[in-house]
Amino acid sequence: MASQAPRVDDFHVEESSVLIMNKYIVMIALLVAFAVGATWYVVRSRVRATPAPERQRLDLAPSVATPRDPADTFDEVDLPGESSPRLVSASDANISVSDVVIGISVNGQHRAYTIRALSRVDQHAVNDLFGNVPVTVTYCDLRDCVRVFTSDDDSERLGIGVSGYRRTKNGGLILSHKGKQFRQEGDDLPFGRMKFERMRWLDWVAAHPDTLLYDGARPEEEGDESQ
Repeated sequence: MASQAPRVDDFHVEESSVLIMNKYIVMIALLVAFAVGATWYVVRSRVRATPAPERQRLDLAPSVATPRDPADTFDEVDLPGESSPRLVSASDANISVSDVVIGISVNGQHRAYTIRALSRVDQHAVNDLFGNVPVTVTYCDLRDCVRVFTSDDDSERLGIGVSGYRRTKNGGLILSHKGKQFRQEGDDLPFGRMKFERMRWLDWVAAHPDTLLYDGARPEEEGDESQ
């Protein structure tokens, strides 16, 4: 039986099938490309939105103590304080009537200590004795602070000295007693506080003519002045 030659219509059907197949392949490729692109965009957006973790700094330098604030300095002097105050009567006083004094009265005894004398670093603490009552007058010239201490348990001078000055808000004059340090303005000094009056010498001596005066002068200084 003789074979029949392919018809023209058959060629057109096959060509149409190939074209349709190619269109499907192109559409699928486009869809795949779109999906890949959309996924990449989403991932990239999330990466940008997520903050990068902070990098920890690795400090390879040897550990050292944190330097102290330069303002927190301690000027050390280590002075014993005046324990043999020389007192003179009002008639022998050689000070101005306008000089400011710290006046103290104990059991009818009156004494005045000039601010001028107490301003000297070696006389910031004056250990005195009113009979058997110890009285120590302390003064910080940098903060203009006066504190007077006493004790009911002692009948001898307290022996308070000066260790130095701390330049901080809560610092000030640092006192010493038996190897320990205390802030003049603190509450940890093991002594009671005593009341005092601060006024001009003229007013104090008018109220207490029998007063004694401590002006910080020493015999050798008076000898130098007389020469």
